[in-house]
Amino acid sequence: MAKSTANGLTGRKALLARGSLWNFVLKLISVVLLFYAELLVAGALGLAEYDLWATAVSWLTILAVLAALGMNTLVVRQLPAFISTGARVRARSVLRWTSRRMGLAALVLGALLLLGRHRLSGQGGELAPVLLVIALMLPFQVLLLHSEAALRGFSRPLLSQVPQLLLRPLLFVVLLGAALQVGFRWTAERVAVAALISLLFSWLFAWARLRSVVGQELGQGVPQSPDPAWRKLVAQLFGLQLAGVLVAQADPAMLYALAPSGQAGIYAVAGRLAMFLSFAQVAVNVVLAPLMSSLHATGARAELQQHLRRAARGIALFTLPALVVMWWTGPWLLSLFGPGFEEGERTLRWLICGRGFAALSGAVSLLLVMCGHQGVALRILLVTAVGKLLANLLLMPLWGAEGAAMATVGMLALSNGWAWLEVRRRLGFDPSVLTVLRSAVH
Repeated sequence: MAKSTANGLTGRKALLARGSLWNFVLKLISVVLLFYAELLVAGALGLAEYDLWATAVSWLTILAVLAALGMNTLVVRQLPAFISTGARVRARSVLRWTSRRMGLAALVLGALLLLGRHRLSGQGGELAPVLLVIALMLPFQVLLLHSEAALRGFSRPLLSQVPQLLLRPLLFVVLLGAALQVGFRWTAERVAVAALISLLFSWLFAWARLRSVVGQELGQGVPQSPDPAWRKLVAQLFGLQLAGVLVAQADPAMLYALAPSGQAGIYAVAGRLAMFLSFAQVAVNVVLAPLMSSLHATGARAELQQHLRRAARGIALFTLPALVVMWWTGPWLLSLFGPGFEEGERTLRWLICGRGFAALSGAVSLLLVMCGHQGVALRILLVTAVGKLLANLLLMPLWGAEGAAMATVGMLALSNGWAWLEVRRRLGFDPSVLTVLRSAVH
């Protein structure tokens, strides 16, 4: 028995290390592709048109989270537990129940966006054609989120990210580059169409792979009726995701309404550059999330803390040097996007501080959710979301993109600090860089 347990622990260590390494490589390739794509788009559009594109992407992100209803997180959390306990019928049930509701919600919200696009565009109306394409993208974006969540739940973390992190940006870059070579004139609307095409092919790949994995893992079977407990859990997870997207993704849309022209585009570029500091954390969390759920369910607390410490060490080894490099090269990176974007230097440096702190805090919110304290995580995010929106309303009209960055730093400090305290108090774990420092001292 002891030998079996030791072998299981060794196997999970190897899975975490191998999975994190390959996720890191995939994320690195994705970052390069996305950075190149943003350079192409910004260079082809200019700051004014890029402002429209950044605002439209912000709306797509917000509406996709609304349409997901928190069900993609439910899939990631419940599927590993069902599979590990042999409840294959329940696994099929949660997949069918979530996919149908997410798809329907996406269609409804897409139709509402289609009808309300002119009102959201303001007096000029330049944003309306771009939002039309975004409305068409929304169902495919949501179905892609579901496929990714299901593949993660089946312990396929690398495969789950290939459509979004590799195929989609690669196809997007190919379309942009090929059109620029033949002298095609890009507008924000045409960029959105290229994004729609790349999204469609990425979703088809993810859907096909998921069908294959479901057949291998679950075989044939008739799904049961949904568990009533899922509805309450989904409500909490939905609130959690919605609050998260409002504090992290709504800024360009708010800047478009509250600040002078160009501020949404500047903030979007600075935000994407600063997100590089979340690179290692995201790569590790994709692998760690299913382990959190299964190890917590089986009571393997010591093993879970070992995985958290190992993850924190890897995140710190990447994040700290990256923070220094980003701080000094930030102005040069901004200048690559074209005239006007260099105004975002102070915005970028604010965001570097916030994202660095969040990465070094570890997967605090994820740990609360995966270990059954999603209500606590929801309360934290709701409070910080309200504070962030109020800060945006105050700071954006005064300082534009820099004001939005100040509000973001405050939000990240409050939410991650509070969540860390709750993890320590309720679970007794420490996923932050502090656990690495303590182990080094002792």
